[in-house]
Amino acid sequence: MYIKSIDTGGIGNVIGLQKGDEVISINETPVRDVIDYQMNIFEPFIHLRVERSGGVLEFDIKKDENEDLGVVFEEIRYRHCGSKCPFCFIDQNPEGLRKTLYFHDEDYRLSFLHGSYFTLNNTGRKDLQRIVAQRLSPLYISVHALDREVRNFLFGIKRDDKLLEKMRFLVENNIELHTQIVLCPGINDKDILHDTIHGLEKLYPGVRSIAVIPVGLTKHRKGLVQFQPVTKEYAEKLIPEIHKVQREYVRQYGERFVYLSDEWYFKAGRRLPSLKYYDDFFQLENGVGLTRLFLKDIKRQKSVFKRPLPSPKRVHILTGTLAYPVLVEHLVPFLEQAESITVKITGIVNEFYGPSIDVSGLLSGSDFIRAINEDDGESDLFLLPPNCLNFDGLTLDDETLDSMMRKTGRRLMQYKGDFEEVRKAVANAECRSMKKT
Repeated sequence: MYIKSIDTGGIGNVIGLQKGDEVISINETPVRDVIDYQMNIFEPFIHLRVERSGGVLEFDIKKDENEDLGVVFEEIRYRHCGSKCPFCFIDQNPEGLRKTLYFHDEDYRLSFLHGSYFTLNNTGRKDLQRIVAQRLSPLYISVHALDREVRNFLFGIKRDDKLLEKMRFLVENNIELHTQIVLCPGINDKDILHDTIHGLEKLYPGVRSIAVIPVGLTKHRKGLVQFQPVTKEYAEKLIPEIHKVQREYVRQYGERFVYLSDEWYFKAGRRLPSLKYYDDFFQLENGVGLTRLFLKDIKRQKSVFKRPLPSPKRVHILTGTLAYPVLVEHLVPFLEQAESITVKITGIVNEFYGPSIDVSGLLSGSDFIRAINEDDGESDLFLLPPNCLNFDGLTLDDETLDSMMRKTGRRLMQYKGDFEEVRKAVANAECRSMKKT
């Protein structure tokens, strides 16, 4: 683990650590990555070994138990995925994006640290033993199908990857697993889907949940296997099918175990289930219950916009076409409680990936800029969805809020869960346009 930077007030600076130093071990335990570091650093006494310029430095440190070294490490190299899934979204990206959007990660460490899904295909015995030894739980597994022939097709492999054997080893050693099935019409649905669900159920409660999500197909699929898209009619048939399975699991276990992502209900034009449907919201990262929690936020903060603003304002909400009807029904009247606010909402057609990609989280900066430039010029503030920027504040095509404001000359804000902040931004949006720079 190489040190990238050092906090001036941290222990690392006090003892003389330098940028480029490699942390070798803590209390005689090798440090392979940030997980090893975090597992061993929080002790009142540590023996630290560091390599610098070919030599080894050793430090005996007495510190507060909850204190770390105050250093930032270089990003570790994560494992590349060995599968060739014909529906992989990364392979459906357009050209010219940042390199990280083309990296096929397949690493249990990312799953543990960030909740990302991996397949277990390339996870060997030593990896499994480390997961158990360090209690790296929960983990998130892409399953898609248990039928070997279908599974080999969906993962682009020709061998038996022994998925159930690996999962059984993990759950028998008290590692909690959450799973996902990307549903591809005509391939892993119907009997294959039910066999997959029931096969995973045999590992319950070690396998804690299953999310069923629709396959996403962009317009950038030249040279890739053709898939059937998920249609309104398909979603209408699937929902009652899964609800029937859920009712059986509620009788057996007191919870549904398998969950449909919000997209299914939007595509079918059906109302979302109530809060209790989602149990402990195991699968938020897969969009299972995310909209219902958003509606709960509206209800919880219902008084925010009952207070009038000092002057009339116009707010323009930007979202994907999928969530548009729900926001029209719930968010628009919520904001317009303040009689001085007029709300406009646009469901943006995705030109970056194609119109079949209708979720707000996959809208690009160019999509937002296009929609903003098509505005009538009367909006004081544009409100963007919470999931349109990554941790670095970037859209898929490397725009930021600031860059989009510069290019459009308009005021933008990303909703982050606090409507009081939205209210303040609306109230302070005194000019309807900004001078472009």
